[in-house]
Amino acid sequence: MLKRTIRVVELFTQTGDWGEVRRVVFDQNIFQTENLNTIKADYSEIKRRLLTLSPEALQKLSQVPSETAKIINLIAIFNVYPLFREFMSEFVYNRFQMGNRELVPTHFLHFIEEMKFRHEELQHKGEITIKKGAGFIFQILRETGLLNGELIVSPFLPWEVSDLPELKDSTIRKALLQ
Repeated sequence: MLKRTIRVVELFTQTGDWGEVRRVVFDQNIFQTENLNTIKADYSEIKRRLLTLSPEALQKLSQVPSETAKIINLIAIFNVYPLFREFMSEFVYNRFQMGNRELVPTHFLHFIEEMKFRHEELQHKGEITIKKGAGFIFQILRETGLLNGELIVSPFLPWEVSDLPELKDSTIRKALLQ
């Protein structure tokens, strides 16, 4: 999804108009897929994430190498999915600081069980939904390079992102294991 995200950012940087971006995405099939539902779902998710970023982050996302773009995209994902951010900034960060680099989906399931006491809305989530959430999170961690097999890898924050306003948020920094 990173390539699609970067393409959408490039279009927005060129036009400055989300309506025009949407038109181009659909009319020119920039995602190169025949399934209209996939285009709709991916575009909606990408736009939802991008709208959470600062103008500086959006601008950089279209100009930096893909490894750096992964970090900016991950920040956007943390903005959209606070539970993922919380898992990373609390549970994973603490494990990482203690020198425990192992991370498996079961850890997320345990984290959710603990969170159910703090967040009433989680008490109504079914086991299948929670397992799907774990799958989503671990897929993103692998795609962004934060997880290699079952080991957490602390990302190197490239200089291009060091001045982003998003990194002033200590929760985001912890979620990035910094």
